[in-house]
Amino acid sequence: MSSSNNFEIPETSEGKINYAKKLKDDGNDQFKQGNYLKAIKLYKTIFLYVTGLESNLMSVMSNNNNPNAGSSASQTLSETEQLQVTANLNIAQCYLKLEKYEQALEYSQRALKLEPNNIKGRLRKALAHLGLNDIDNSERALEDVSKEIPNDPLVKQGYKKLEALKKEHRTKEKKMMMGIFSGLGSDQ
Repeated sequence: MSSSNNFEIPETSEGKINYAKKLKDDGNDQFKQGNYLKAIKLYKTIFLYVTGLESNLMSVMSNNNNPNAGSSASQTLSETEQLQVTANLNIAQCYLKLEKYEQALEYSQRALKLEPNNIKGRLRKALAHLGLNDIDNSERALEDVSKEIPNDPLVKQGYKKLEALKKEHRTKEKKMMMGIFSGLGSDQ
């Protein structure tokens, strides 16, 4: 193994996956302590270890003599893909905690590209849209999520925030319209 700053980089795919899992666990510990930026850094490092492993693992599996070796990989997410989904979701959650909603949306969408039906990804996407005050996308995303988890506290909180956003929007529109109409009468 090559060494840099007393750090050993795993050379095998299995070693890289195991190290990525350790990074995820360390990130989870930082998250629990409220160290969201440190957690993000750890979660992002996971991609350095697992990106590209998928094609290497698939070629190894297809080169061995087992005809069923690659079949399960096409049906479910591989371990490396699952690590990527988890890392993206965890990064999105950190950004939600930091109120950096554009980044939260980006990482939610990255997770959903790999696993489109992931409920956590869909919920975090909805919460990111809410944070961005995007009423239309928030409403669609919350409706989508509430079909599967209608009693989830975050869904219920999301709907409360959505209603508050709609009310605020209506109030602003009303004030704007009143300003327009009051301006029309003063020109005479």
